[in-house]
Amino acid sequence: MLCKPVLAAAALAIAGLAHAQLPPDLSLQPVVTSGLGSAVGLRHAGDGSGRLFIFEQGGQVRILADGSLQPTPFLTINAGTPGGFTSSGESGLLGLAFHPQFASNGRLYINYTDGNNDTRIVEYRVSAGNANAVDTSTRRELLRIAQPAWNHNGGNVLFGPDGYLYIGMGDGGGNGGNGQGHSQNPANLLGKMLRIDVDVATASHPHACGATGSQPYGIPADNPFAAGGGCAEIVYVGLRNPWRWSFDRATGDLLLADVGQNAREEVNFVAFAELNQIKNFGWKCFEGSATYTACTGGMAWPHTLPILEYPHSGTPHCSITGGYVYRGPITGLQGTYIYGDYCSRQIWFATEDGGNWTANTWGGPAPGNIRSFGEDEDGNIYVIRAGGVAVSMFHSSQVGPVNFTVTPLAGSGGSLDPDTPQQVDDGDTVAFDVLPDAGYLIDEVTGCGGSLDGTVYTTAAVTEDCQVNASFVDDPDVIFRNGFQAAD
Repeated sequence: MLCKPVLAAAALAIAGLAHAQLPPDLSLQPVVTSGLGSAVGLRHAGDGSGRLFIFEQGGQVRILADGSLQPTPFLTINAGTPGGFTSSGESGLLGLAFHPQFASNGRLYINYTDGNNDTRIVEYRVSAGNANAVDTSTRRELLRIAQPAWNHNGGNVLFGPDGYLYIGMGDGGGNGGNGQGHSQNPANLLGKMLRIDVDVATASHPHACGATGSQPYGIPADNPFAAGGGCAEIVYVGLRNPWRWSFDRATGDLLLADVGQNAREEVNFVAFAELNQIKNFGWKCFEGSATYTACTGGMAWPHTLPILEYPHSGTPHCSITGGYVYRGPITGLQGTYIYGDYCSRQIWFATEDGGNWTANTWGGPAPGNIRSFGEDEDGNIYVIRAGGVAVSMFHSSQVGPVNFTVTPLAGSGGSLDPDTPQQVDDGDTVAFDVLPDAGYLIDEVTGCGGSLDGTVYTTAAVTEDCQVNASFVDDPDVIFRNGFQAAD
């Protein structure tokens, strides 16, 4: 089994990120204006190639390389694909994720609806002889999930910072979630967030619900229902239609947008340290923070309230499109969560301070409904629309390296080396030698989410100004100090 790329836990309790002023020349720059049919998402492969992979609801994955849309698709899903393919309404090719080790193993995962309109999660590998094409003979189906209606399929798939594949499942569709209460039922995969280990092909897990017989995936041992009580794949419940959501690449936190029924749209939040813990986002008992009257049977777990929400009333809003926390080169956007609404075409910029989130609208509605957002290897964020400019990117002249100051502070009895403030690039770490004076020992070193290994203190990934504090105590083995007998 491959090692999971886990963020340092100490980097995760970051609150009150500093946010610079938005640059006055911030704009959306056209990237793709023609040649796409029904783009619903954009991904990078994390392989250093700079390529962007744009997937279309109609079944194709297209490559954007060096600013040009390549004529030959990277992958095509159609009626000839095993199990068939449906592409209409809310069905189609809905999600794409590249394995964290794609550069070495060539594995990728898609989420689409088959000929029966059921969800399929399938693994493929890139062609050994062509980096711009998938070898369809490598197909490995992980999950097939029955869908009772054509809508509310969810569709997003992404690898989390823990190395596991997360799968967003809608509640099964129909008005009000088909009246079946799937979202609160832990014995059903609909209306949930699933979390599986694609690096394990194991015998059937006794509590897995995704298939029968041999399971071609593993269940993380820390999943909430891994030991029973529900489907082992489930990690969160109470979702209606989690169309688009993402992980903050700097903190590992999950920002999960869930499409509402007819009154409210919401964004939910899961801190990195709690990714493996059961969360209940309320549907169908709640729509956002408001009570939804279709609730039957109550909730088995407490309601986790959204961090952001907005109403439909008096507006053209209708369906939230979740985005990303900006970690790209534009200095004034750092730490800003960007999301939009499909119908009103409005974009919001949201920032967090001390655990409280505030959202402000940006710009005016542009042509084309907002279907999705995307992120490239450099942290640039893209907007994908139906109509108008198909793909555009946030742009500003105010770009540059983002850095923060780490200030070393040592008490009496020792020092830190270096002993002057250090400028650190966003996301980097810095190490300090902890140097006790003669007759002293290290007492404690804290700050910047770091850890002490012997006499070296290394910070976590630095995403804000912070201090490293060192204290020292008398060495009890010292008999004489400064020419006098030391106190007992």
